[in-house]
Amino acid sequence: MTSLGSFPDGEHAGDSLSRAPESIRAARELVRDLFGFADFLPFQEEVIGAIMKGEDILVVLPTGSGKSLCFQIPALLHGGLTIVISPLIALMKDQIDSLRAHNLPVEYLNSSLSAADTARVLDSIRIGSLKMIYIAPERLRDGLFLNALLSSRKHSLLWVVDEAHCITEWGHDFRTDYLYIPDALDLIAPGSQLVMFTATATPIVREDILAQMRRPSARTICGNFDRPNLYLGCRQTPSKTDKLQALGALLRKPGSGIIYTATRRQCEDVNRFLQESGKRSDYYHAGRSSAERAEVQERFLSGELDVITATNAFGMGLDKPDIRFIVHYAHPASVDAYYQEIGRGGRDGQRCDCILLYSRFDRKVQERFIIDSTPSLETVEECFTGIAASTSRSGKVFVNRQFHDARNVELFELQKAGVLKRSTLMCGSASIYLSREYEQALDVCTSQEKKILAALDVHLGLSRKGYVDCVDANDLRQASFPALSEFELEQSLLAMSSRGIIAYRPGERGICYEVLDDSLSDQLGEKIEESVSLRRAFKMSRLEMMANYGTLKSCLREYLIGSLGDTSCVTSCSFCDNCI
Repeated sequence: MTSLGSFPDGEHAGDSLSRAPESIRAARELVRDLFGFADFLPFQEEVIGAIMKGEDILVVLPTGSGKSLCFQIPALLHGGLTIVISPLIALMKDQIDSLRAHNLPVEYLNSSLSAADTARVLDSIRIGSLKMIYIAPERLRDGLFLNALLSSRKHSLLWVVDEAHCITEWGHDFRTDYLYIPDALDLIAPGSQLVMFTATATPIVREDILAQMRRPSARTICGNFDRPNLYLGCRQTPSKTDKLQALGALLRKPGSGIIYTATRRQCEDVNRFLQESGKRSDYYHAGRSSAERAEVQERFLSGELDVITATNAFGMGLDKPDIRFIVHYAHPASVDAYYQEIGRGGRDGQRCDCILLYSRFDRKVQERFIIDSTPSLETVEECFTGIAASTSRSGKVFVNRQFHDARNVELFELQKAGVLKRSTLMCGSASIYLSREYEQALDVCTSQEKKILAALDVHLGLSRKGYVDCVDANDLRQASFPALSEFELEQSLLAMSSRGIIAYRPGERGICYEVLDDSLSDQLGEKIEESVSLRRAFKMSRLEMMANYGTLKSCLREYLIGSLGDTSCVTSCSFCDNCI
């Protein structure tokens, strides 16, 4: 078997073209000898080859196409460290546990770890003993993590963004934390290789992913969306009684499955019906504790449960190959979400029945969700009032995590309107310790770094005490060198820390905004209303397409696949309710 790290450290596209056949042979050996697969799945070789050539790429492959192997294999062959950004803790743990079973040097870093485990993982990054680490996007605002990356002995970084559609407001699962990824990459490793993965992305979403990630020229590799082993069907169920009767008939078939509901109450009601019918089932939604959700998922994976009723909170990254049916008790908000959810079935290549229990009344629930997720001008103005009241004399305001999570869409709209400007990464206070005598530190500093040390000494007595606590770096910058941007200052502090001049220890990382307007003018209000209306209209159009799927008379597969921008499907698939 090939040795790990055989892919040249820091190699770029132009350097490795001649090595492509050798690299692919090494990758094929790993697929066979380490992961136990006979050969690549469709598109895997193309994606792996592009990564190992050093290309920036966006990969759009349906669930079950083996996306994880597409970045895990290059990560193991890459001479440096691969950072995988993923939105789900459960997904990180599952994939890392699987890799650890092969005694591979991989870790994850998230809020579930103890302080001791977090320190251990950070030390592993610094000494360069890891090949790959999984993190959530929020970790990119953690100065200790950024410091560890810069201190690492493996300076060649490969960045992987999973669920990349989360960065775009036109995707079905927009998460504002993803917007900070490009800032972090520019701070830590400008120009480093970036690979993005998603299972569902229409052409407009693909274009926006590349724009938001600041890689407009990245290559896009898009597979075929069709999963021919998924049987597609719709049942007309105008009432709750009709739904339960249809559901009972579908559950007579053997095998495990998922039943998706639109609301938590539906989720619990359906699970109660299943249990009363003698099914081994449980329910999963965001109202349960993380421990309860983890337990339910583990029981389902182990086979202790046959059926899970769930909201859309369940299933991302689920690795259970033998799911035989996926029933939607009510349709989701878009064809994008529907396709991703049914894609969790039949990953072993065997038949999985994907059935929608359609009622025109279900649309009202999704319309309400869309309206609630697109704020009114009044709520945006209320958010701005709170921001303006907390603004410092410098025009900056520090937003804590709780406020950001509660008002992230409103903050996003204010940024789009040009009322707020999000700072890069440096927010909150920090502690700074001299790692050597002050005069010795000055001797190894650049001219800019000397100015920083001098400012810390003049204002805070760094040379006398050897350390300073609770330093507000923004205040320091404004008082001593206002021409230096926050971004440049943090880069300098992290670089000094990585070279052992200082130990830079940022405290809690928040989000800093600069307020660019004292008030919301009528013109700005109109701009915000137009932006919100446009996004709401887009979501309503995707909902309309989903509702049309429920009453369609022609091929369900052609309609669904075509709605995602793939026109390769034939007009009669012979494997859906409308074609048999």
